[in-house]
Amino acid sequence: MRRDSAFTLVELLVVIAVVALLIAILLPALGQARHVANAMHCMNNMRQIETAHQVYVADHDGAMIDVGLSHAGSHHDEDATWIRTLQSYWDVHTSSGTGPEVAARSPLDDSPHWGPAPAGEPIPGGPIDQRRRTSYGLNDYLTSVAPLAAQRHRRLGRVRNPTDTVHVFIMAYTGDFAGSDHAHATGWYRTGPPAHALAATQVQTNAVHGSPGTPDAVSNWGFLDGHVEQSDFASLGSGVDFNKFNPAVGP
Repeated sequence: MRRDSAFTLVELLVVIAVVALLIAILLPALGQARHVANAMHCMNNMRQIETAHQVYVADHDGAMIDVGLSHAGSHHDEDATWIRTLQSYWDVHTSSGTGPEVAARSPLDDSPHWGPAPAGEPIPGGPIDQRRRTSYGLNDYLTSVAPLAAQRHRRLGRVRNPTDTVHVFIMAYTGDFAGSDHAHATGWYRTGPPAHALAATQVQTNAVHGSPGTPDAVSNWGFLDGHVEQSDFASLGSGVDFNKFNPAVGP
């Protein structure tokens, strides 16, 4: 007698169930692998920025690049911001013509504020047409918006320890700092909310993983000597005596 080789309904349902189970197991792993790859790509972007900044400093007698985009307000002078100024120093041109935008946006960045207008959501507290221009921001200790006493560190040669001084980070995806190109690290370790909580309103401290506003939130951080670290916020500072954002203190 010849046996029919077709699947029975029960066998077919078992196969479908097994395939569905495998997909359910593999999808989170694939998503995690994609996130890890994006985090590494983001670190490469930051290395490009820091490399370009080193060239900029050499061309400007040791002076570091400045910022130009305010938070929760007008754009100020966009042509003077570092994201525009560094364009000619970035080696990120591609055949698609995207150019500097490759390094301007982190692959981790899912902010709803990307434009230009009318696309994207307006920045809270800002003009109706203001949008996010860069994922990356600068440590205000190293810019003209720092208190006058700290502005002596605007030249690389005056920074005590460039290897342990944070320069670039990922700006908060939402909130009034989402449209800025710098954060106010000068105020994080003063009296008030814990530094990790205050910093999380300005910087995406958990861009890699962790919960925002916690000491163990992990993100990518670029340093003045050109290297990039993926580390938790607590490892960057614990108070006025240990603060890798303050170029006068260091570790």
